[in-house]
Amino acid sequence: MSSDLPIAGFAVIEAADLGDAIDKISHVPCAVAHGVVEVWPLK
Repeated sequence: MSSDLPIAGFAVIEAADLGDAIDKISHVPCAVAHGVVEVWPLK
């Protein structure tokens, strides 16, 4: 399977602080496969 367009998605997680969010996100498959993962705080 291939695509000329990037495949993307998003998830909303609950974390105590930025460090906690980074720790949680560092275990998702995209991060483990050295993909791009962004963390944005929501207020």
